[in-house]
Amino acid sequence: MKISDDFKAIAYKTANQVIEKFRNKELKDKNEEQIVIEATMIKVGIDKIPSIIDKQTQSRKNRGIEITEDFILFMICKNNHLFNRTNERFNLEELEELSVEAIIADWKNTKNEFDGVEKYFNTKDEHFNNNAYYWHLHLRDSNLFPEIELPFEILSEYLYFLDNFRTPITCVEKLKKKMDEYNLTKEQKIFIYDKINGLIANADTGTQNNLAHINIEVLDSRWSLEPYQDLNIEKYSIEFIAEEALKIDDLYERLKFLKHRKIEYEREAENIGWDIGLSDEIQVEIEVLEKRMNDNKFNTKPAGAIENILTNVQEFIKKGYTIEAINYLIDNRLSENESVKRDIYLLSGQWEELERKINLGLINDADAGLTRNRISNAILKITNEFGK
Repeated sequence: MKISDDFKAIAYKTANQVIEKFRNKELKDKNEEQIVIEATMIKVGIDKIPSIIDKQTQSRKNRGIEITEDFILFMICKNNHLFNRTNERFNLEELEELSVEAIIADWKNTKNEFDGVEKYFNTKDEHFNNNAYYWHLHLRDSNLFPEIELPFEILSEYLYFLDNFRTPITCVEKLKKKMDEYNLTKEQKIFIYDKINGLIANADTGTQNNLAHINIEVLDSRWSLEPYQDLNIEKYSIEFIAEEALKIDDLYERLKFLKHRKIEYEREAENIGWDIGLSDEIQVEIEVLEKRMNDNKFNTKPAGAIENILTNVQEFIKKGYTIEAINYLIDNRLSENESVKRDIYLLSGQWEELERKINLGLINDADAGLTRNRISNAILKITNEFGK
């Protein structure tokens, strides 16, 4: 995990400006007290983290595990609304043109919205809570629902399903009635159905068994909106996928196509709770192609080209763009050594699997951060060793 120095400087400056307004008694009401608390967390976090790292190093605890300053800052501020809003403004390059008054006003407006949604991150079901958080990340940047809290209110019917699974038809009718009450569009209803099916598909085995009949009812309702025969059935055929792959002459690009198609299918299957085993069939195609590639002999790159690739990869990693670094290595074929190529493809698959688990709420932020750091360090190790 890498937090850019530019963003940290902006976040620190914003936090200090908010604290200064509080000291000047310009922030007085109850809501404004909360932004001061969040600003103080940012300031103290940035100020004190180096000493925390030093104490950790001196105590020699957790040897073998590197905990970075950026990782600690993220864990401290991941639920800090001022920190998150500052990050969004930073990514949009809007901060320089905003006064501290505008930042505070933006915080107030969006904080109320977030507080309304936040209760859905703290229900009785941890599986639902984790998924709800990632739905929020997706929905807040889209225009699918003008009122962001609405889909969460409807999706929370899943919690009703958990206690009333013996009446599956009644459960799904209740869900449909609520969607009709809010006059949802076809696209909005499909979103609801797909997320409900995704929840069931990724629940524990006991919950999946309990909700099996509800899953069938939801799937039937979903397909009635967008009938199966109207979808592109060919893309679920291994013969079609293999034929499309054969049109790609470059073996590396062909392998990349197959791996991406496998991941796309797995995501679709999990979202709708429907799996026809296509992933295993694509994996066979991947293994056959990898064996062919291992049996082939390729020319090596000139030293100058390799040095340029290594420099660019190190720059990607330094900026926190690990997946870009991996794809760059794949696209530019760093090495014709089969072991190196396998390692790079392995790390690519691990990164994509990590992102899939994050999107589904199957891994917490701490473990995700450690895995990202491990993959980034592995990429650096490969490039450094190859450059010797």
